[in-house]
Amino acid sequence: MKKISIIKNIKEYINNKELIFNIIIFLIYVIVTSYIGIHHENWSDEAQSWLISRDLSIIDIFKEMKYEQHSMLWNLILIPFIKLGFPYEYFSMISCFIVDISVYIILFKIKTRKIIKLFIIFSEPYIYFYSSIARCYCLIPLFISILIMLEQNKEKNIYLHAIILAFLVNTHAIMIPIVVIIALVKYVNNIREYKIKNDNKNIRKSVISLCIVGLGIIMFLIQIINIKSSIVLDHIKHVQDVKVMMYRVLSTLKNICFYILPDVVSVILFLILGILTIVVSKYYKRQAIIFWISFFCISIVNCKIFLHSNIQRSQIIIILLFYIAVDIYRNKKENVPKYIKRIAISIYIVICTSSIIDTLPIIKCEIKENYSSAKETMEYINSNYGDGYTICCFSNYFNSTALIPYANKEYKFYDLVNEREWTYYHWDKTAKEYRDTKMENVELALINRIKNNKKVVLVVSEEMNYLVNFIEADMKLELKYVSRKIFEAKINVNEEYYVYDINDI
Repeated sequence: MKKISIIKNIKEYINNKELIFNIIIFLIYVIVTSYIGIHHENWSDEAQSWLISRDLSIIDIFKEMKYEQHSMLWNLILIPFIKLGFPYEYFSMISCFIVDISVYIILFKIKTRKIIKLFIIFSEPYIYFYSSIARCYCLIPLFISILIMLEQNKEKNIYLHAIILAFLVNTHAIMIPIVVIIALVKYVNNIREYKIKNDNKNIRKSVISLCIVGLGIIMFLIQIINIKSSIVLDHIKHVQDVKVMMYRVLSTLKNICFYILPDVVSVILFLILGILTIVVSKYYKRQAIIFWISFFCISIVNCKIFLHSNIQRSQIIIILLFYIAVDIYRNKKENVPKYIKRIAISIYIVICTSSIIDTLPIIKCEIKENYSSAKETMEYINSNYGDGYTICCFSNYFNSTALIPYANKEYKFYDLVNEREWTYYHWDKTAKEYRDTKMENVELALINRIKNNKKVVLVVSEEMNYLVNFIEADMKLELKYVSRKIFEAKINVNEEYYVYDINDI
């Protein structure tokens, strides 16, 4: 009987076309993103989080977060991998795995149309930016997917829904407006519904859920806001003019879709989509509130206060559109014309399709060449210089950080601009800008390091290679290695390092 039952179950699985479809799509997604992730070379921003997790205690990580504009959640996830000896070269596999989970939830746990699932799964954030680039952003699609899944039974899962929102706000500062507006719209709407039904128990649950989200926001703010923090206060003081703000908003729009088209054409097409979105908003008021408030907060407020790129803003808006598209599909209001729902889903499909087209050249670059030249430069140093060397760097301080995780010998890394040893970039107010540095101070710092340790290697980035012309009269330098310029695509990472021996003074 057991054999017959097992055979029957197998036949049911085979005949379940939707299950087979989901399995095939999931396997294709995992294979494609893993292949891209294996070819991705980690850059400075990825090295930063890795090195903070590697070199600091949990208490020190907590203190450091005020300079990092996100909470320590991502760093806490990395710590076990680092302690267990996970290789830095495959760092991207961690983010790939996390986004794989979110795709699994979308395919197998969320009830919505296949077309909505397919377009988000193969859009820019899922297929590349959040899966291959190992940043805290990879947690955003995971938590958004869990939220959508939990909203299928909002009364049963309300506390867990609030906890996930609290986690979501602790991924990055850019998520604050989205989390706040989702919490207010969802829970306030719940309270209204339960008041009509005189359901005090569920009213209490909604209020507690709001408190949980509020606690998550407070935990985040405690980590990033400090009276001495250069990240928050300095950027609030530097208020951009209207032209700069408009340019940034338009850049965000362009990065959402139509990136490959000329500026004028992309703006016209986006205006058309904008008009259609306003029409749709008239019928889907709750979703419209979530979208428009989040959109303007992400495009303007966060852009003004916190550091993150146009690309990152656009990726989050695409994921937000997925959240709203599923919500619209679930909306069974009889007074909404069918063509309005079709327009709403069409807007979502157009933007996702455009993002897929935009990301293809980037994926091609990832597979064909290295993302940065940090790894190859460090491989040269590892092969030619033994333990005990000091690697003196004159470059953008943050970019030099990309070199450090690839070191496999006992090196000390010294920043000639800030005149201090370092691994991760410390964004405090004592950090100097390399552009404002006097060359005589850099030369003096280099001379002092040579006096302390004769084993010194000088690494200079291309944009700062004028240092060599300044000091070659006083020092005998020998050019040993030049890395290559790479990865000229949408992201335009364009690094080149020069490695010099210093023979004598």
